Amino acid sequence: MNNIKKPHYLNCLIYGKLIVITIMNCLYSHLFVIVFEVMGRQLSYMRFMKNFKEELETLLRFLLNPCSGNIFLIIAAISRVIKSSLIDKRKRLTTEESIALMGLNLNKAMN
Repeated sequence: MNNIKKPHYLNCLIYGKLIVITIMNCLYSHLFVIVFEVMGRQLSYMRFMKNFKEELETLLRFLLNPCSGNIFLIIAAISRVIKSSLIDKRKRLTTEESIALMGLNLNKAMN
């Protein structure tokens, strides 16, 4: 009887982890689009997963007791994850940007 439970237990663990990974990827892709449209910035996938894992306790607390009415805790937790997962802006211009800027300056000087 013990041998029968072990494969089911293993399947449960594997499928549970796959479900969580799928949910996290769906959430990431939706937030990526929203943040890009609103702020014009991108989210780092690795930072998002790391920060989401750190805020998971807050999210689970709400999911286990949704009657508490603390939707603001979830909104605050997700906004913290987003803020800490943004890809940093470059301080220097890329080569392509500097060439384009030089081209604009040359066109202005010629006119």
